[in-house]
Amino acid sequence: MAIHKATHSDPLPDEPMACLATDELWLPLCGRHGTPWENPYSHQNHNSHDFIQNWRTPILVIHHTDYFRVLETKRIVIFTALQRRGIQGKLLYYTDEKQRVFRPGNLTLCSDTAPGWLDLWLRESSSSDN
Repeated sequence: MAIHKATHSDPLPDEPMACLATDELWLPLCGRHGTPWENPYSHQNHNSHDFIQNWRTPILVIHHTDYFRVLETKRIVIFTALQRRGIQGKLLYYTDEKQRVFRPGNLTLCSDTAPGWLDLWLRESSSSDN
């Protein structure tokens, strides 16, 4: 039985190298207690690409092109991995947003898509559990 029936999430593939592709240094230095070469265990322990073979949960992947702390390709890798493994995935891709969704049309799309995604999988999973 899966722990999660559905999620919308931001796993980062190749976490050790992702922390070097950003100016956001808090996570690698404080959250992971050092760089990948100073504390490799901490980085590998949170490295989602090492666990892709275990993924089973449908994921809604959300990315904002102008969010410079997470490279565009990092989210596309997640979506592609889902497709290659036959796991349901959906990519919500904003070309005109930064870290958060602020534009009214995008906000409406996000507000409709995320709850709808969770409802689809939770409802479907609940009916199959009975």
